[in-house]
Amino acid sequence: MRTTLAVTVAAAATLVSGGHSAALAQIVSAPWPTPAGSNISATAAASRSGLYATADTASDTVEIRDIDRALVRTLTRAQITAALPWMSLDGSPDGPSALAFSDSGRLLFIGVHDGNTATDGRPSDAVLRLDTDTGELSVFARAEWSDGDSPLPGIALLHARGTLFVGDRGDIRAFRALRNDLIGFPQYLIGLADAAMVTGLAYDRTRDRLYAAVANSIAAIELDEAGRPVRWLGEVPGLNAIAFDEDGVAGAAGSLAIAAESVGGAGGAQVFSASQLQLDGIFTWSPTLAWSSNSDSAADLAATVDGGLLLGGGPGALMLRNTRNPALGFEAWINDEFDQHIRFAKGLITNGWVIDADVPPGATRFHPATPDAAAWVVLALIAADDVRNDAAAQLLIRSILVRYAGQATDGIAPSRTQDGIYRHWIDRATGQAQPGWDPEFATLSTMKIVLAAERAAARYPGDPIIQDAAEAIVCGVRDWATYFTGSDRRTLFFKALASAPDPSSAARGFHEGFIFAELTGRYGGPQGELVFNAWRDPLVWPTAEFITARPIRGNTVNSFLPAFVSLYEALISPAWRASPGWATHTENLRASHAAWTDDNAPLYATVFSAGTTKAEWGSYNADSLSNHPGDVATFTALIASSRGVRAQELGAAYHAYRRGARQSWLSGASLLYRRSNIDPAYLPNSAGVPDTTYAALALAERLQPGWLDTMLSRAAFLCTCPADYDNSGGVDGDDITAFFTDWQLGEADIDRSGGTDGDDIAFFFARWQAGC
Repeated sequence: MRTTLAVTVAAAATLVSGGHSAALAQIVSAPWPTPAGSNISATAAASRSGLYATADTASDTVEIRDIDRALVRTLTRAQITAALPWMSLDGSPDGPSALAFSDSGRLLFIGVHDGNTATDGRPSDAVLRLDTDTGELSVFARAEWSDGDSPLPGIALLHARGTLFVGDRGDIRAFRALRNDLIGFPQYLIGLADAAMVTGLAYDRTRDRLYAAVANSIAAIELDEAGRPVRWLGEVPGLNAIAFDEDGVAGAAGSLAIAAESVGGAGGAQVFSASQLQLDGIFTWSPTLAWSSNSDSAADLAATVDGGLLLGGGPGALMLRNTRNPALGFEAWINDEFDQHIRFAKGLITNGWVIDADVPPGATRFHPATPDAAAWVVLALIAADDVRNDAAAQLLIRSILVRYAGQATDGIAPSRTQDGIYRHWIDRATGQAQPGWDPEFATLSTMKIVLAAERAAARYPGDPIIQDAAEAIVCGVRDWATYFTGSDRRTLFFKALASAPDPSSAARGFHEGFIFAELTGRYGGPQGELVFNAWRDPLVWPTAEFITARPIRGNTVNSFLPAFVSLYEALISPAWRASPGWATHTENLRASHAAWTDDNAPLYATVFSAGTTKAEWGSYNADSLSNHPGDVATFTALIASSRGVRAQELGAAYHAYRRGARQSWLSGASLLYRRSNIDPAYLPNSAGVPDTTYAALALAERLQPGWLDTMLSRAAFLCTCPADYDNSGGVDGDDITAFFTDWQLGEADIDRSGGTDGDDIAFFFARWQAGC
């Protein structure tokens, strides 16, 4: 039995929602960019990404914008009619009239109608599927919504859990819409006791419940129950569209936002809110009016990840926001998240040592110091100096590099092998192996501290303390190429002895050792160059595909690696960042995680990467698309996958922040780390710097565009004999010629002062006369 609307106007100071009082929503509106002269028929917003869309039937275009309002893609009338050639779209109200994003925004479904009869005898209206990454467009499904070009009462599409729900007259049709489905496969039909057009659809993932707007009524469909029972909630006069309001823009979080045209001939638009208790049928149906306007219309409504409701209709669209929400705005959150990462990093430094991880407040830190943690903290401090002019950053970098170079005044130095490979887990009291932890010497730990040292040396060319410490770290590593085998491209991970690589630690295939290979190419002489040349081509590595024809490189066929393996390089490797092939791989990795999110409807946009988990999930697990116990979303990898330039992924992380997904740490920092989509209440007992701080580098790029290339990717360092300038193996007159050729070009800064000047000549000849 249906119930009519009981409350039409909010009280002056409070709104009554299901019998409980709450602070009155204070909604403000701002215009959303739309084409000039538009007639906005539909809006959409990705539920787990910063992508929004509007459909305009006047120009028959669809505009996709990101959370920054920047135009990402436009679907034109010509593109639509090329896909649907029997249609003759024009300025009339025919054309794109319904929109639905997948959760990640990777896919956009567009309902298109006109009055022409299809030439193939099939239904004349259609749903298009647009890949927002590639622009690929296909006809996903057919429908028969109209017999003419006149305005429809509204049509509705919704994508959830790999299914596209299509509203029709008196029913909802469900099509399979998984990541690789270019056409829809009919799954089932939900019949409604009303033959009117379904004009709105919304989804509550925590209840697995679908809501439908039909005429002036709203129905709830329990998707997880046998037979998918339909329960009618009540009526809202002038009802046009609905959206599930996770953020509580119009009412409480988890309510249903309802868009309606004003009734009684006055015109205008209204937005109501129905509480969870009303939606569950516990309290009487009594939606509250949260906002109204006499000059706007309400054709469609979409809830956005940044705490808004995108209302479209008539000549434009509006973004509605509740000014009472205490959450930081998007830009303020980006700045704060960056600062929290810097606080997290600084909090792990003691006398130049950097422990590997932090713990929650009240817990006891238990991790040893590592070169890995020192490296990430140095890179974070460079970011803090560049982005915030952090006065403490350079001094802290000095203390870290001096400690790991073995130059600290207390004489405690990290143990290294004869060829400079660092021990992984270090006892800060002795510099030797931490009791109870694996005593291995690790090539991948060594590569990180070397990388951080060379980047710090490039950032602070006039700091002699940093220069000397960096030289000791970088140039203390020898025999680089011996840690790689031949054509099978294996890397020796560990060094158990002080005299030779451990052959039992060889790992075949691609991994984060790309960085070690790149450093080997720089510091390993001719053999080192051969090593890196064997590694740097992406086409030599095995592949796996999660999305058809979008391969991801890995170490075995049909198996995926944790996201950090690629994201490290995408942020800090000049060779990787300059390679079109690796750029494609990085984009395919990002898109594949977006596709997983679309297929599974998780609580959070999900990227799988390594980190702390529950004991039954491995305590610490290298999560990937191949193996992800607990379906844990790693937010730091999500942020890093934006690389600071894609607002969509930053919007997805911002959504997690607005859902309360941050975690606090003993350092005083509170930041996004990891949350399980299966057990969202679980909080990790520690967070490693290698699993968190790479997000700070992406945030730095967002705050200072170009920083990754202009500041963090500078990697020149001279470890060979400075006098053997032409690297011939001897010191002779050819070195003088080669040096002055570069000096005249301004490319002979061999004293690492930051410029080419007379000091470089004096430095060179002093070494030349000494024979080195």
